[in-house]
Formats: sequence, structure tokens, C-alpha cells
Amino acid sequence: MTVHGRQRAGHPAERGITLVELLIYSGLSVLVLSLVGGMLVSSFSAQSRVSERSQASSVGQIIAQSVHAGVRAATELKLTSASTGQLLVLTSLGTSTEIVTVCEAWYYTSLDGGAIYATRAAPTSARIVAPSAADLAAGTGGWALLGTGIQADQATPIFALPTSTTLQLTFAVNSGADSAPVRIATTSTSRGNQAEPNTCFAP
Repeated sequence: MTVHGRQRAGHPAERGITLVELLIYSGLSVLVLSLVGGMLVSSFSAQSRVSERSQASSVGQIIAQSVHAGVRAATELKLTSASTGQLLVLTSLGTSTEIVTVCEAWYYTSLDGGAIYATRAAPTSARIVAPSAADLAAGTGGWALLGTGIQADQATPIFALPTSTTLQLTFAVNSGADSAPVRIATTSTSRGNQAEPNTCFAP
């Protein structure tokens, strides 16, 4: 009995977790989970900002390439301004091997956060004019939306014609509340004015 008693005394008795230990473990778990959660939130937020900025950059490049290609092939350019935007209209010979006169236009409106639309058609007696807000909202009139969230970069207009054959395109694309706008600035030069039997400009 004495030996058996000593054997039992030589091993620590099994016991449960005390309340103090439970509180410490709980506190540590909460701290670790908070740190992990904070890192996940920061990671998701950074990924969202990168995605929004990448999308804004893509929109800006699409608009710039569209305008640049049109101006390079243009024979005539005309820029008109209105209270809510600008209308750039050009006459070009097209990009195919056959010489065909084509009318192209881009319209910037400051309404609804700023947007740029484009249209393309053959010259007719009905020349290209700025679309109405109702036409843009309804998607009628042949105008295609190129991008939204477009704003003038400071005091510089979206479209500017320093010469009859040179177009300056300057704008900023909104990339979210937490990121700076993506700025686009480019200059395109046309092949020069040439006499055409039909023009695309409204009188």
C-alpha cells in the first residue's frame, strides 16, 4: 500500500484547464484572429484598388487608340463645344485599300460622371451633330459608349485643336475613391486637309 501510494504520488494528477488559462488562451486567439483578419481585409482592399486602376487604364487606352487611329486617317477635323461637352468630327478616307470617305465622331459629355461616345457612318445629307442626353440614355442614334468616369485633367479640355491637323487628347479616368485618376495625354496628327466631295460636318 505504501509503495502503491508512493507510485501515485510520483505522477502529477490529471487536471482540467483553469479559468485564468482559458481567459489567456481566448485572448491570444482573438488577437491572432484579429491580425489575420486585418491582413486579409488589407489584401482584398489592395487587390480591389489594383483592379480598379487597371480597368481605368484599359478604358483610357481604348479611347486614346480609337481617337488616334481616326485622326491619323483624317483629311478634315472639326471641333465644337457645348455647355455639357465637346464634339470632335472628322472626315477620313478609311483604312481599307479602296478609298472610301468615312465620317467619324467622338462626343464627350460631363453628364453622369463624364463619358466619351463614338460613332462612324458614311457621309450623308444629315451631318453628324452632338447627340442629345435622351439619345445617349436610350442607346439610339448610333453612338457607342467607349468609357465612363472621364473628366478633364485640371483646366485642359478633353479635345483641343492647336492646328487644323493636330489633335491634343487629354483626360483623366476615375479609378476609385481610394486611388488617383489615371491620366491620359496624347497628340495625333492627321494626313492633312484634302478636298473631299462630301464633308461630315454640320453647318
